[in-house]
Amino acid sequence: MSINRNITDLSLSRIDGINQLSGGDNFVNATIAAAVIITIIAIPLALIHDRRRRKKMPDTKPFRWGYFNIYSSALFLVPLGAAIAFAALKTREISWPIVISLNLVIIILHYFAFRRSRAAFIIITLLSFNPLIWLINGFYLGRRWLEMTDEYQARRHLKSNATTKAAS
Repeated sequence: MSINRNITDLSLSRIDGINQLSGGDNFVNATIAAAVIITIIAIPLALIHDRRRRKKMPDTKPFRWGYFNIYSSALFLVPLGAAIAFAALKTREISWPIVISLNLVIIILHYFAFRRSRAAFIIITLLSFNPLIWLINGFYLGRRWLEMTDEYQARRHLKSNATTKAAS
């Protein structure tokens, strides 16, 4: 009986240590609240974005899950990046150019992911550091791989036609 009590006491002391390290229940509550708020904002944005894209390209598959992932990532990373950049600027260290450069890279990746760039979508998926999202997005992107290639080629073709018409 005392062995079970000692194991329970040890487990509880570890949990208390983790709570103190992370800021306790306030940190957990804030994280859950942020996830809920991001989800509430990202869902309608993804639906609207996909509806607009499908009006322009009606023969394509829906990309709602992709847009949801991109918006969720952007809604999390952009404010976080801004806070980190602000904190880096406040310190006397010279790390702020690196932090700001990384934030710009993240913003550029999101821009290209919104344009359905396969490479940008893959990089953003990997930066989620979530193996479940890696698996889901791997299957999701696999089903849209050729379509996204065709869409990219069509955009390049339209752009070159517009340049040719403008030159003549």
